[in-house]
Amino acid sequence: MNQSKKKYFSLSLFLVIVINLAYSTGSISQEDNIEDLVLQDPVEILGDSLFVQNDSTIDSKVSQEKITDLSIETQELLGEYRLVLQQIDRLIAYNDYVERL
Repeated sequence: MNQSKKKYFSLSLFLVIVINLAYSTGSISQEDNIEDLVLQDPVEILGDSLFVQNDSTIDSKVSQEKITDLSIETQELLGEYRLVLQQIDRLIAYNDYVERL
């Protein structure tokens, strides 16, 4: 989990740097046309993107927890089912033995 946080932080930092560089370079070369062109703030775009990614990550985590819980429950039920099958086999064998007496 710690590894994914480092990757997430590194990616976020990289995106902030790239957007800031692109924004600052673009604003210097296009100072004359800035009134004609209305762009959304790159920091706002990044913030929105990070919010969506974080929301998606949380949803994925919740889904994975449900899958894990269902998998554990399935394994437990399978173990119980096999135990019941063994008990049935033993009861059949016992009944056969009692009938022969």
